Amino acid sequence: MLVPAELPILDLVPLFRARHFYFVLSRNDVKHVVSFQDLDKLPVKSCVFSLVLELEELLIAAMLACPSAFLSHLPSGRRKKAEHLCRQKHEGRVSPEWLLSCTTFIDKKTMALGHGAFRARLPFESRSKAGSFFKRVEDVRNQIARGESMLSELSTPGEFDDLVRAISGTVAALRRDVPVWLQTCREEIRASEGLSVNVAPPI
Repeated sequence: MLVPAELPILDLVPLFRARHFYFVLSRNDVKHVVSFQDLDKLPVKSCVFSLVLELEELLIAAMLACPSAFLSHLPSGRRKKAEHLCRQKHEGRVSPEWLLSCTTFIDKKTMALGHGAFRARLPFESRSKAGSFFKRVEDVRNQIARGESMLSELSTPGEFDDLVRAISGTVAALRRDVPVWLQTCREEIRASEGLSVNVAPPI
């Protein structure tokens, strides 16, 4: 089977469900062979990592609608670590907005799943499925960051394709919903959490 050399990298992923290698056609010549194992190379890792970073940035953008409500779902130990980093970055000062940028990916997962109104906007049937998704993303993200193999987490074409589709779908949902969330939910969420409408100033 042939695939064009111009095919975007991530568009290759679902093709490997059907077979584990393809011949790459450049103009009228077959230049080389691409296999499922090639998905573990740097160009693909960079694409997947970029998707994860976009997911993380969109989570932060959504949480900025009412940062204190999300931060309330962080365990005290994790919040203290974020506050320590925030003070290092901001000359000893802390604000809810700054704290969000000092949280880890796992912290953002905890906050997203802990906030029921926000979790309901995510494209998952249940909290457990959302939790499984974020755990898998976290594991793959860590593998890439450490320069290790993604295939230890995504050992089959189906697993790899399912995760890329799930990340892309969640990113698309957040892109669609974040502007609406920021526009219409700020007052409603703060009221439901019993918080002040005003953003706390840096302390």
